[in-house]
Amino acid sequence: MVVPASVQWVEYDGMKRRGDPASLYLEERDPQKGYSKRKKNGGACPPAYTRSEYLALADKKVLPGSLQHTDGAKAYAVDLPGVLKDAVIHAYPPQFTKPGAASGSWAGTQSLDGWWGHAKRNCQEVNATTQNALKQHIHEAQWHHWVKTSDRWLAAGTVLRWHLEAE
Repeated sequence: MVVPASVQWVEYDGMKRRGDPASLYLEERDPQKGYSKRKKNGGACPPAYTRSEYLALADKKVLPGSLQHTDGAKAYAVDLPGVLKDAVIHAYPPQFTKPGAASGSWAGTQSLDGWWGHAKRNCQEVNATTQNALKQHIHEAQWHHWVKTSDRWLAAGTVLRWHLEAE
């Protein structure tokens, strides 16, 4: 068996406000930035998220006056005007954030971490080479998160109405 020299990853960037499922925002990462080389043992991991990618998303979605929990990726090591930041500590039980972080803020598990696990489970057994199959499953998981506590029949009717009005 021949191991390909590189791997293309399908990746999404996401943000949401803690406690507000309807705020979940997803953006598919540029496929050209999703290539990585295989290691000698055959393994591979996605390429790092870049600072320019983060700034492009933050300019659209991060509002001044917000508190942003991020992990330790180098892309996030930039000061945004009016935005407080702290670093997530992936530990149990949750710990207070490092000194210098926003007073009284908790880090532990980002509110988005659990959603990524749900989205990955929703995409198991999906043939990623089928046009739009992966994208449809990701957006299905996103819709379920948006409407998780509301009447799903009413939410489906709203989506259908939007679709009919768009035609």
